[in-house]
Amino acid sequence: MQEFTTDLGTRITLGAEIGEGGEGHVSEIVGRPGYIAKIYHEPPSLELVSKLHALRKVTEIEDVSNIAAIPKSLLKNNEGKVVGFYMKQIQGCHPIHEVYGFKSRKIHLSDWDFRHLVALAKNVALGFARLHKHNIIIGDVNENSILVSSKCLARFIDTDSFQIRENDKVYRCKVGVVDYTAPENQPNEGFRQLCPSRFTVSNINSWKISILAKRLRSSRGHKTISFCISKPRGFHRSQTRKDFLEFITHRNKKPF
Repeated sequence: MQEFTTDLGTRITLGAEIGEGGEGHVSEIVGRPGYIAKIYHEPPSLELVSKLHALRKVTEIEDVSNIAAIPKSLLKNNEGKVVGFYMKQIQGCHPIHEVYGFKSRKIHLSDWDFRHLVALAKNVALGFARLHKHNIIIGDVNENSILVSSKCLARFIDTDSFQIRENDKVYRCKVGVVDYTAPENQPNEGFRQLCPSRFTVSNINSWKISILAKRLRSSRGHKTISFCISKPRGFHRSQTRKDFLEFITHRNKKPF
């Protein structure tokens, strides 16, 4: 079994692996139910380590720690190098994509109706706003990064990809999903400059929130406005802002 040391010098032992992604794997922690550890496949860069330290400080803010799996402590190997972190495990929730469609929703949340979707959309927006209040931007919004409880509550994971500001230093989000990124915010070369300084916190995530709300309202795909300078990268059909607004609101149409 792998053992690591926390910031406080205590030793933890990894248990069963519960997931793996491109950056690392997530495992249970022996003797610490309700907590999990993420260990990176490759040693994190100095910038990422500094970002994790900045995120760890946010755990002291109840507004944030209640809704997001923020790193509670960094983990070091026997050589004293940071290799990952541990965090609170969010349990009893479903990835938000499981409530998009009527069929999957009936499997996982059979008692839900349109009122639950409206409540969830509201709580997702409130969650974004709560993070914005503390200078945090969710750059990498995708179908698996937001979890949903049966009480219509939203919880956020993959927090090490958050953009966070600490004093004058901005630790940016370097990844993203095209479907949730406004065309004018899409960079020409990757997502390293996903949140440039000319964009405010609120307007960066406004597009993402609107797409999430629309997908909760309708299981169909969404139209977007192709007005970015570079190639539209999969954006299609809708040509004007009016078209998009009419589409997303579905005026005079029933939700189901």
